[in-house]
Amino acid sequence: MKFTISATEYDFAEMDFTRGAGSITIYGRTHHDNDSIHVHFMGENGEIIREIVEFPHSEDVTAVTYPLSGISGRMTVKFTFLPGCDFDFRAFEIKP
Repeated sequence: MKFTISATEYDFAEMDFTRGAGSITIYGRTHHDNDSIHVHFMGENGEIIREIVEFPHSEDVTAVTYPLSGISGRMTVKFTFLPGCDFDFRAFEIKP
């Protein structure tokens, strides 16, 4: 796995989803009432699957799980945080 970061994006390349991906859990917290996290799954063939995960306000780190479908093979996972987002990103977990 390769990891790169920019001001508003986290990229995780060469992730292997040969068993598929049924859900994503994101761990973090937002100081706003709600923040939207854009999650893109980019396949080696150029296919892009876009998801938006809504994260509610929390004083402490919490987990939000979101169902996935159509995710398989080797992919890059990109998390995009839009300007104005006030999200403390801790971790993520993808399960088959």
